Amino acid sequence: MSKNGLTVHLPEADTRELERIAREPGQNLADAGALLIKEGVRRHLFTGVEFRQTPTGRQAYLAGTRLAVWQVVQIAREFEGHPERTAQHLEIPAAQIQAALNYARAYPEEIEAAIADAEGADFESLSKIIPGLKG
Repeated sequence: MSKNGLTVHLPEADTRELERIAREPGQNLADAGALLIKEGVRRHLFTGVEFRQTPTGRQAYLAGTRLAVWQVVQIAREFEGHPERTAQHLEIPAAQIQAALNYARAYPEEIEAAIADAEGADFESLSKIIPGLKG
């Protein structure tokens, strides 16, 4: 696969897996590979952040939780951005909150768009984004 001067040589078994992954959301092989590389770089840079497929597309999540990064940021704003107070409220380590806030600082457009989507959504749409939401 080659894009922007980057060529990646994969074993045949990995190429077949990438082709399978690309079929799921209807992407082509190059786009699926680029997405996985981008996410891999971000996971490398932001320990504790992982990516999941959601009804609204791929989103950054705190590893080991059901919290999307945008949700953590939104809650942290209620605590004036204090990681320790946010962590106490969510009952998770402050280091995880800091990881989410660091990611959000690096990719503000992504996080602000997700927050705006959630704020503009009705209950039915939100229940698809936020597991376990009750009315």
